[in-house]
Amino acid sequence: MDDIRARLERLPRAYVDSRWTRCAVSHLAGRVRFRELGAQVDQRRAQALRRRAIHGCAGLLLGALALTFGGEVVKVAFALAASLGILSALDGLARDLRRNTRPFEFAAIDGPRREVELRRPGYQALAVPLDDVKLFLLVREPRREMFHLAVVVRGPFDEDVCLPWMHTSSRTAGNSLCWLFGYLTDRPALELTAAPPLTPDDLAAAQPIRHPSDED
Repeated sequence: MDDIRARLERLPRAYVDSRWTRCAVSHLAGRVRFRELGAQVDQRRAQALRRRAIHGCAGLLLGALALTFGGEVVKVAFALAASLGILSALDGLARDLRRNTRPFEFAAIDGPRREVELRRPGYQALAVPLDDVKLFLLVREPRREMFHLAVVVRGPFDEDVCLPWMHTSSRTAGNSLCWLFGYLTDRPALELTAAPPLTPDDLAAAQPIRHPSDED
């Protein structure tokens, strides 16, 4: 694999400025990182705040109902439900907000170490040696119109193992990322339409992915 920076510099700008990939692409010391955009972080933080606010409002409403109804049993039931709602809003609020101000890193390609790191929010990274990577795969799931990014690696008994780790509803982003992973690592980038889990016949039917700039 030649210098990864040179490969990035040969690409159309739409790959590295997020227009096609829908994520931030950066390079430092031979390591290419794929992370959330700032707007995506803001949206995720707003969703967390909205969820906390709904729980808090529900708790306050139930507290007001506890004061309104006369029966002791009813009051206790509403008071308990109110407490649970308020605790749900407050418990871990600082941790939740702190976590949602940092962009998630989806993947990284480490040229010097010859590794591909796959990451999912809330999960630890899985480092895959580049020599074990056979290809990158974009799977279109027609029922949900979702696109799954996966890496196909050699298993312990020389069988193909498919490891999906990213999901997107954007075909352009899926195509761009899958093609880009293959381009930067000298591995094939293929696509297919199927419903996970994939079978060996599904993998055999995969076709080369179109370069995103060739899309209509």
